[in-house]
Amino acid sequence: MARPDIDAGRTAAMGGSFGGYMANWVAGRTDRFRCLVTHASLWALDQMYGTTDNAAWADVEWAGPEAMDAHSPHRLVEGITTPMLVIHGERDHRVPIGEGLRLWADLQRRGVEAKFLYFPDENPLGPQTPALPPVVRDRPGLARPPRPGQGLGPARTAVNTDPVRQRREQAARLASLARRAGWSLLGLAIIAFVFGLVVGLTGVIVVLVVGALALGSAFLLPAIIVGFGVSAAEREDRG
Repeated sequence: MARPDIDAGRTAAMGGSFGGYMANWVAGRTDRFRCLVTHASLWALDQMYGTTDNAAWADVEWAGPEAMDAHSPHRLVEGITTPMLVIHGERDHRVPIGEGLRLWADLQRRGVEAKFLYFPDENPLGPQTPALPPVVRDRPGLARPPRPGQGLGPARTAVNTDPVRQRREQAARLASLARRAGWSLLGLAIIAFVFGLVVGLTGVIVVLVVGALALGSAFLLPAIIVGFGVSAAEREDRG
């Protein structure tokens, strides 16, 4: 290093998305860094091409399977010796989580020191609401990190130990639940109102029909009786 304030033996590099792709490429080309951090990174381009939500972008960027294979960082895995932290979110559809999992698996197979930091509810832009706690895996093994509540074993530890952030996350979850409960109660209230309105209108219609029938009967029945009486009287006169 040319700068005296930088220790050449304690430098690190990191990148996200395409920067993660570059971090993976650097990992296979040099061991000059003490460690590398790769986030939402491209690793095996042939694999990503079949799982990304925008394969047309890959067609433009690499223009064919030959170029894609030639520029895929996974071909350089044999040259990686630098410890790596692999970070990926479950909801990344542009660079699917399979890229991070395969990178971590390949490093594990080669015995390279590596950890996998898994965010169940994050895409590349940040956490969703409510946010689930991240998971870090540092033991050998290629199984997918479990979601919270699914088999808490010694290989699973929560990364977030900040009590302030924990309280904020808990408050966010409670606020989300309160909003959902409020919308549910509002929906029930609207349904009850509509049901009551329908029942009320139905009752009014029934009352009006019955009243009309009763009123009609009050005028019609005497007329029928008078009519029968007149007819009888006419028959008697003719006889």
